[in-house]
Amino acid sequence: METQNEERGYITRHELLQTEMTLRKEIADSQLKSEEKIERLTDKVDSLKDVVLPLASSSKETASNTKKMVESFERFAEKQYDTNNDIYKRINRHDITLEKRKAISEAKSKLPSNKEDEDKTKNSTWALIIGAIVTITVAIIQVAPLIFGHGTP
Repeated sequence: METQNEERGYITRHELLQTEMTLRKEIADSQLKSEEKIERLTDKVDSLKDVVLPLASSSKETASNTKKMVESFERFAEKQYDTNNDIYKRINRHDITLEKRKAISEAKSKLPSNKEDEDKTKNSTWALIIGAIVTITVAIIQVAPLIFGHGTP
């Protein structure tokens, strides 16, 4: 058709209207396709929002919970350190007492003494050993709830 127009040198009104209608139809089709693509893209963005936004809030909650756990562990470790320190001090005092008793007992055994003194020393030693065992047992009972997370004694 263009070759005819070139030969004639002009375009008729009918050809112009026909070309305009064809162009309008193509533009309308293109616009419709673009709108469909935009609508599909909007749907995808909406579905992404539905997925991503809860993940973001969940991530924030996880970070907050992790921070709380770290703080709890630090407090627990401090309490555990204090409790263990107290227990070790008690055990150390008992060890020192036992050593003193042992030294006294050895010194007395070297001295000539009567049977009554020996019995007293044995009884004292047994009382000291039983006291140490009771103290250690009580200390373990006091520390066990802290170790296994059942609160304070």
